[in-house]
Amino acid sequence: SQRADFHRAFFSLIRQCRHLPVSVEAYHAFGAHLWTEAFSLSLSAAVASLDTFSLSEAGNNFRQCEESLGHFPIEDAAPEDLFEFRHQYMRYAELTGKLHTAYISNRRWRHAAQKLANVRQWCQAIAETSHLLWTQSKYRRCERFIMAGLSESSIDEYPAIKARLLSIQAEIHRRRGEFSEAIDLAGQAVVLAGRHEDRTISASVFNKLGLALWGAGKLVEAAEAYEQSLAVGRHSRFA
Repeated sequence: SQRADFHRAFFSLIRQCRHLPVSVEAYHAFGAHLWTEAFSLSLSAAVASLDTFSLSEAGNNFRQCEESLGHFPIEDAAPEDLFEFRHQYMRYAELTGKLHTAYISNRRWRHAAQKLANVRQWCQAIAETSHLLWTQSKYRRCERFIMAGLSESSIDEYPAIKARLLSIQAEIHRRRGEFSEAIDLAGQAVVLAGRHEDRTISASVFNKLGLALWGAGKLVEAAEAYEQSLAVGRHSRFA
């Protein structure tokens, strides 16, 4: 169509420009029916918007991602882009209160990871599901996902993911008043998180250890854990 031809010509032109927002490129790639480019660019634009909590703009770009995927074989998408889309769309759905959509995106993420035999992505999706269920106080179902993740034979290769699963499990025990179990699990999570360069994870698990210690009445140890969380968090997104 003439409209698509216009977008295609404009897209070719702006690709030679610098400092243009990626959302502009995504918009014209989508209008030009350049579906694989539209998917990749819309994803980048969506994540950039999500990171600044521009949720309306993020939603528009995620919709372009979803529609673009319907126009080419899913196998043609870069696997990491596909995983990132499912992960970030789940995050967007959580932030906007669309929890059913979040679960659907996560399920598709897990299925894609299984189909492509990507164990790390499957474990990460399991951890995200566990966290979502925990935030909704759906503890029994949450524990089933946690155990599925921890039972994966390769889980020790992903210490950050294992630390997150253990820390969520610790929180469930804490909320049940089972403080010794919570302290033990959170302690294991702290050790594992220390092996990963992402300080956000360490800050989070130290915080959960502090909560477990505080619940058990071990106030001095709890204060130390909180101080560790704050110290690590100053250099991470957790702060």
